[in-house]
Order: sequence, then C-alpha cells, then structure tokens
Amino acid sequence: MASQPLVGAQNFPTKTVESMVEDCLNLYLHGQQRGTLNRLENAVGPVTAITNRTETIDLEWAPHAAKVGSYLSINNELMLVVEVAGQRLTVLRCQMGSTANGLTYPAGSLVEIDPRFPRSLIYQTLWTEILSWPSALYAAVSGDVVVGAHDWQAEVDFTGLTTAGVSGDTIQYHRRPTVLGLLRCERKPYDSHDRWTKVAHPTLRYDHDTDDFTSGIALHFGQTFGRETTLRVTLAVPLGIEVFDTYDLSHRVMGMLDSQTDIPPLGCAIRMLRSKEIQRTSTVGGAQPRRAEDVPAGFITKTADSPQQLYDRRMSEEIERLYGRWGVMIS
Repeated sequence: MASQPLVGAQNFPTKTVESMVEDCLNLYLHGQQRGTLNRLENAVGPVTAITNRTETIDLEWAPHAAKVGSYLSINNELMLVVEVAGQRLTVLRCQMGSTANGLTYPAGSLVEIDPRFPRSLIYQTLWTEILSWPSALYAAVSGDVVVGAHDWQAEVDFTGLTTAGVSGDTIQYHRRPTVLGLLRCERKPYDSHDRWTKVAHPTLRYDHDTDDFTSGIALHFGQTFGRETTLRVTLAVPLGIEVFDTYDLSHRVMGMLDSQTDIPPLGCAIRMLRSKEIQRTSTVGGAQPRRAEDVPAGFITKTADSPQQLYDRRMSEEIERLYGRWGVMIS
C-alpha cells in the first residue's frame, strides 16, 4: 500500500496577537503614560490598502496637539495630517505600512495623536520577534501516517498540516521541521486498545524526486513492518502567526504554548525601546541637538537591560521545558 501524506493540527494559545500587542503597550511601553487622545465625531468609512488616499475626518474636540505633519492612530491604522481646520482634519490614510482593509471606525473611536509606539509598528515588530526565535523553541506537531507492509519510508507533506480553527488554511514554515519522535501502533489479537512503541532513529529527507513524492520530503524509518501499520510522527516546527494580516489582530500564534505567551510582548518591547535610542543619534552628521527635558543619552538602553534579563531567563526556561518534555535539543 502506498504511504499517505502526514496530516495533523497545531494547538493555539488562548491569547490573540491583539492581546500581545496590548500587553506590550500596557505592561512595558506606556505604563500610565499615553499620547494625546481624542475621539471621532463621525464614523470614518472603510478603505482598501491604498496608501495616501485623502479623507476628511472630524474629532469631538479641538485637537490642540494635532498639526500639519502629525500622525493619527486609529485602531491599527496610521494617518498623516495634511490640513487642520478646527476639529476637522484632512488626512492621508494607510501610512507607514499600516492598512485598514474594509474597516469602518464608528463615531467615538479613540484617536491617538502622534503615538510614540504605533500599534501597526508593534504588530510588525512582534512578527519579527517570533520569527527570530531560536530552533530550540518550537511547536510540537503530531500526525498519523499509514504505511504499507513493505514500506520503509513515507511521504511528509507539510502543507497538509492544517491549522485548528482555520479550515482549509495551510501552514508555511520558514525553517525546516525536525523529527522529535516516531511511534508505531501495535494492536494484539483480542485487544481493543492501541499500544504504541517507539521506532528508533527516524530521519527526514528533503531531496526526493517529486515524481516519487509530491512534496519531495520523506520520513525514513529504516525498517518494514510486514503489515499495514499506523505511525505517529511528532515534528518540531517553527512558530508562526496564524495569518499575517496587518489590519486584523484577532489571530493567534500557531503552536505557541500558553506558558510562552508572555515572551513575545517582552521581546517586542525591548526591540522598540532600543530602536528609540538608535533614532536619538545621527550616524551621518553627529549627535542630534537635545532639549533640556530629554532623558540622558543611553538611558533608554539602560532601561531595556532589566527586561532583557527577564527575557533571557524566560527563553531559557521554555527551552528547558521543551527539552524535558521531548528529550531533544535542537540547535
């Protein structure tokens, strides 16, 4: 019997990407401080991801902090102010890579003027943070494959690993998965219970002819079983966001354990803080002029040192947790 592609599902944490963005802002970046806030007087209609579309919006009260050249943040979209007439502002939509595909902002929606940490930028930084995680931090994904009596290898098609709760979607990995373990299902005569035994030294091969295996990837288990057998393979796969969508933050991080969900906001905050220090110093014409109320040079970097220590400790704890569970250290 020909082998079948591996099919499985990934678990999701309870936290959404939106909640991680809020954690980054509220726990580490903003604290009790916020930029100048206002609210929409009237609803703002939907717009596709067309940068620089001009639109007029009305705020509830005179935006003293808003001027030509200011940025407005509504939800996950940034707008550039190009004209101010009392409470009425003319803006350019979808700035700095932000989008608002199909979203309508109702009257009363919160408007932040010149946000220090725009949500759209935090989301992009959060995505970068998760993609940068080391191979030793991974999602463990299990799936079953049925092999024939004389098969000693089976196809593994990673696009067949569908996400739980997102019917029909497929996961695209930015790093090659690794085999954590392989079990063989054995059922004795007159025994209604499945018994799983370990198969030693399974490997993944990525260089197969696609005429033999459509995916070009095969699981080698180095033996035949004499009859049709169900194998359960567990793979270590990179983490990834369910759907990379800059206007919808309701998605979750595929395969991330609930115990790990505190790390991305922390890592994102460290990246955001350190980038602020980089922006304070010009590498072209010398140091930028500073105002008396500016914090000292290097202070932001020192502020990030304590979160960095916590971040390093939490990463080590989660790596050790996975190693204790699977007994495999991936480098």
